Amino acid sequence: MRLKHHIKLVVLLMGLVSGLVSCLEEIENTYYPGTVPALTRIYGDSAFLMLETPLGMVYDEGMSSRAEGECLLASFSYNPADERNADAAARGYYYVEVGNTTPVERLETRSGRTDTTRTLVGEVAVYPTAASDFADYFVCLSQHLFMPVVYAALPGSSMRWELTYDPAQTPEMVDRQPVYALYLRAVMEEQPQDTTAVSDTTSVTPAEPVEPETYTDVFAINLNTFLSDIRANGAPVAGIYVRVRFLEGTDPNAPYGLVWGRTEPLLVD
Repeated sequence: MRLKHHIKLVVLLMGLVSGLVSCLEEIENTYYPGTVPALTRIYGDSAFLMLETPLGMVYDEGMSSRAEGECLLASFSYNPADERNADAAARGYYYVEVGNTTPVERLETRSGRTDTTRTLVGEVAVYPTAASDFADYFVCLSQHLFMPVVYAALPGSSMRWELTYDPAQTPEMVDRQPVYALYLRAVMEEQPQDTTAVSDTTSVTPAEPVEPETYTDVFAINLNTFLSDIRANGAPVAGIYVRVRFLEGTDPNAPYGLVWGRTEPLLVD
């Protein structure tokens, strides 16, 4: 999902299901948590396809037509007076009415750390979680890491995202927790072709240069292969944190002239 940077979504992430009612906007006893990341999956023994969200599991029978494993941005409303929600806390999920949903592209990781000493052809700087309206989308749902990013690209171009890692890496220790690195790179592809205006004579007028525009994007990273590979090299079964490292820009005083940023550690499994 690629949006111009000036387009804003209302984001109100407010904790887990246990605190759902007290934190949400109430309109005539119906609560609206705003737009949140969501992953479709079967919950427990229920055989129901539900949405896993940062607020917990929610169910709308309209989700039954979807496939398991879809990544979305979803809005929904919740009515605590609905008799079906009387035992929601014990059951582990709430009945809701899902409103708008937006598909989120799901990306795969690739073993073999990227070469951090050079830029890639067409590469642009990227800033994960830089837009305050999207920062709360940086969450992990069942080994799917939702990543909001800000970047500049030419209008009409498309982006290729590369996510690589060293499977045998030694984790960084932060507050006694192992933190593993995942490298994000953004490559601009299918750049718009320059056009020229041709008059009735043989003269050709060059087209005006195209200036890059700033975009916000949200995608989800499937971490299953990444987690399997680092565990095969000694990572713990649980308690794994990830930092996403990204090319922030260039600086002649930086190693190899490249500046690498990093996100805060995030628990992913």
